[in-house]
Amino acid sequence: INREGKILGHSWISEYHSEEVSNFIDKGYMPEVFVERMNQHRETILSETDAYLFDDAGEEAPEKHMLYIPIYGAAERLGTLLLVRFFQPFSMRDLVLSEYLATLVGIEILHERTKNIEERARERLIVQMAMRALSYSEVESVKHIISELGSFEGVVIASKVADRVGVTRSVIVNALRKLESAGIIESRSLGMKGTFIKVLSPLFVEELGVLQKD
Repeated sequence: INREGKILGHSWISEYHSEEVSNFIDKGYMPEVFVERMNQHRETILSETDAYLFDDAGEEAPEKHMLYIPIYGAAERLGTLLLVRFFQPFSMRDLVLSEYLATLVGIEILHERTKNIEERARERLIVQMAMRALSYSEVESVKHIISELGSFEGVVIASKVADRVGVTRSVIVNALRKLESAGIIESRSLGMKGTFIKVLSPLFVEELGVLQKD
C-alpha cells in the first residue's frame, strides 16, 4: 500500500472471507482514516487490535494478528507492507523475513517509478518533435479541434473548423496525418458525420495548452 492508500499488490491465502476487505481491493484503495494511521508507524509494528478493523458486522472473526512494515527507498517512505495471519502469532523469524520483503518491494517501487519517469520523458520528446513538425496554421487548427472535442475523444467536422480558423481543409488533414503518424492521436473518417479523433497522449494536450474536461 503506498502512502496515498493505493493498493499496489495483494495476495489472499485463507478460507476466511471479508466482504469489506474485498470492497477495498476492488476499489484499489484503503480508507483514508486507516492510511493516516498506517503512515504514522515509522517502524515495524505488530498489532492484534488493528487486525479486526475491517471485520464484517455480525460475523465472528477468527484470531488474527497484523504486521505493519514500513517500506523505505532512497531515504523516503514509499508505503507499507501489511501482513495478516490467522490463529498463529508472528515469530521473530517472520519479522526479519517481512522486513527483507519490504526492502525488495521498495526496490521494485523505485524501479517502477524510474521507468514511469523515463516513459514520460520519452513521450514528451515525441510530442515536442511532433509539435515542431507542424506549421503555425496547423498548430492553430489542432488547438481548435482539441478545444471543440472538449475531452480526449469525439467527432469534429474538419471543414467547419477550417472556416473558423481561416485555413483550407487540407491544412487540418495534414496536421491530423502528422499527429497520427507520431502515435499521438487516432482518427477515423465517419463520412458526412465528420472525423472521429481520439487523443492518445495527454501530454500533447498539455503542450498545446488546451484545457480538457476529462
